[in-house]
Amino acid sequence: MKAAVAAFFELPLHEKNKYARTANELQGYRQAYVVSNEKKLDWNDLLALIKVPSSFRNMNELHGIMELGVRMNYCPTCSRPDLVLGISPHSDASSITILKQDYDKNGLQIKHNEAWVPVKPVPNALVVNIGDAIKGSNGLYKSIEHRAVTNNKKSRISVATFALLDDDVKLKRVECGG
Repeated sequence: MKAAVAAFFELPLHEKNKYARTANELQGYRQAYVVSNEKKLDWNDLLALIKVPSSFRNMNELHGIMELGVRMNYCPTCSRPDLVLGISPHSDASSITILKQDYDKNGLQIKHNEAWVPVKPVPNALVVNIGDAIKGSNGLYKSIEHRAVTNNKKSRISVATFALLDDDVKLKRVECGG
């Protein structure tokens, strides 16, 4: 999978732009190479796919309540990583996010006790994040703010898969009786 993602991001810009994100769309290719004197901004390419694959459409348990999304991120090397971020701080709006990151490159950081802490990549492992949609757990499970940082030596690829509830699915808190 990493080789296929890398091959896409190595295409010439005019080829990648054939899949460019259109206005008001979450799906497609875009670049975010922006620098500001006031704050750090994103320095990455991304390709987002938010469609239920046709092979999943016969799964009656999921059809109609959930969509799957995939976001492929490419953070190239940057001569001034102190001025930019690979991906700005955020939490995921999904129910659950499964992340495959480069095992030999640090980049993912989580916010813990108001400080940014690196998440050490583990070979052949996946990172699982609880998304914002799980707030209905009475605070038992919480989404975590995270970001990706760039460096000046190695580019970085990550692939995130999101499980997203359809808009018409209603979540409610479970009330425990005593």
